[in-house]
Amino acid sequence: MAVVLSPGTGRSSRWRRRLRSTRTPRPRPHGSPEEPFPDRQLRARIDLQVFTLASALELGAVSATDRFFCENGSYRYAGKVIHDTHRYGWLTAPEVVKFSSNIGITKINDRMDGDGSTI
Repeated sequence: MAVVLSPGTGRSSRWRRRLRSTRTPRPRPHGSPEEPFPDRQLRARIDLQVFTLASALELGAVSATDRFFCENGSYRYAGKVIHDTHRYGWLTAPEVVKFSSNIGITKINDRMDGDGSTI
């Protein structure tokens, strides 16, 4: 997976638009926006997960073979409960992004911020 950014603005370049245009277009009702709000929100969350994993790999905080327990879908963290859409158990770092585990990415982020003892 690669992301191409414009050095001047930091915005994603046309490559992303080209990759996006290769997907089969979904039918849209007349007058609907090009990309409904929930899709943009989901894409932004997935992009952040990819960047978080890439940063953790680059810093050496995690490796591709590290496994994270995703608490079967519910995890109390910083006074709140984080949920996954499915009840995941153990996932490798790449599987955390593949299955979009909020709990797994939180634990990966902790490895970069802390000593990793909470994982």
